[in-house]
Amino acid sequence: MAFRLAHEMGLHLDPSNWDGYAGCLRDREILRRVYWAVFIADKQPSPYFGRPPALYPSESDVRNTIRLQYPPDWQGLLETYICSTATASEYEDGVAFVGSFIYRAELSKIIHVMITDLFENRRGDVDPAIAAAKSRKIHVSLTKWLSSLPGALHWKQWTVGQVPSSVLHLHMLFHTVMIILHRPPSNMFEKPGIAESEDVDICHESLQAILRLMRTYSRFYRYRSLPLDFVHTLSTAAGTVMMKRFLQGTSWDDPDVDGSHHSPPRPWTTSGTPGRAADADDEAARGAANAGPDLMNGLDMDDGGGGAMAGFMAGWGDDLGTLITDEFLSAQLQGGQSSMAWSQWIDTNHDGPVRVLCS
Repeated sequence: MAFRLAHEMGLHLDPSNWDGYAGCLRDREILRRVYWAVFIADKQPSPYFGRPPALYPSESDVRNTIRLQYPPDWQGLLETYICSTATASEYEDGVAFVGSFIYRAELSKIIHVMITDLFENRRGDVDPAIAAAKSRKIHVSLTKWLSSLPGALHWKQWTVGQVPSSVLHLHMLFHTVMIILHRPPSNMFEKPGIAESEDVDICHESLQAILRLMRTYSRFYRYRSLPLDFVHTLSTAAGTVMMKRFLQGTSWDDPDVDGSHHSPPRPWTTSGTPGRAADADDEAARGAANAGPDLMNGLDMDDGGGGAMAGFMAGWGDDLGTLITDEFLSAQLQGGQSSMAWSQWIDTNHDGPVRVLCS
């Protein structure tokens, strides 16, 4: 119902396609991005939870989003909701950011076809040859999508240097979809020759790509800044590891399996200079990432009012996204007048458990 509200609000219509319309370009672009964001979100849970999509591309008339210069009169919004030192030039819509959004919408269209033409329950009695043909067609669409990416969105497994976080996330999604498309059903795991099939090889290749993407991402950014669908990527990668272990009789000492639940190995692990240099580079990159504001949380902890809030949050670190009950909160607030003030405020204003949820 929430997704269908996009139609009730008219977001599926683009005024740019109307004759004689002379509205504000900025307002049109905002509505356009809202629709495509809803379209993308509609496709996120479907491959994992089996929910049929609510929004169909054939029912909309919305153009692709375009890049806009950041409105100068919005500087106050950056300072209020992002951080006090944010500047428009720093957080302006970059080519990689907008491009990732556009091509993610295109990828979502392919996911929509995969769901409706291949994975819907009512199509369970489709002839295997027809299903295989549809699968090949979707695979071709995915490879064409990958080859059509502009230079600003390119990533290869041998790419060196920092890549925009939105680009890394986009490629994580691509390889997640490739695994979902090609992984065989569990009831076929014991079928002769399945372990050497092309589908399983594609799953293994995408698994390796996801592990490399995760390693690159962790060098320059924080995992908690990734969207929630990163959990789906992790689940898909873990399922592929388990499938490989079953098909090949792999032990937990296998490098691929071991790397899935330990920190990915660095390029050099010797005690020589190259190893220390790699460690230093990784630590410096992580330090730079942790020093900056977390745009996914949208929180600036410098309250400027005596530091009570900053002191309250200081010990939490990366655990800010936890589900907090009264008991947990009380344990964190023991000692100090500021802690007592917080407890009194909670007791006065809340009857039930307190839940703090941050992305």
